[in-house]
Amino acid sequence: MKWMKWIGVLAVMVAVGLAASGCGGSDDGDGGLAGTWVAQSFNGMAIPAGTGMTMVLNDNGTYVVNATTGGSTQSEAGTWSATDTILTTVGGGSADSVTYSLSGNTLTIIEPDGIWVFNR
Repeated sequence: MKWMKWIGVLAVMVAVGLAASGCGGSDDGDGGLAGTWVAQSFNGMAIPAGTGMTMVLNDNGTYVVNATTGGSTQSEAGTWSATDTILTTVGGGSADSVTYSLSGNTLTIIEPDGIWVFNR
């Protein structure tokens, strides 16, 4: 999955929201990542109302990501796998790996350009 593409989409959504407001398959090491994850923040800033990202990591190793802004939703689907600290997705003809941490129902994804926080 092209995380950078989604980062760009949501970074723009966050910026617009702040300006408007004035301010493979899963392996045994997946650590309980399967589930529906909803983006809560990017770089410590809450995701603005009317925008969002939902990531569904299925037990069978498939995923779907939906990013919404301005009433328009973009989707991507593919496969995923994980080790204790690396989440790898393959979708849209390319693979992407990111560092993550999981604490209860909070998933933190660490990208070179920022940090996403998702809740289950």
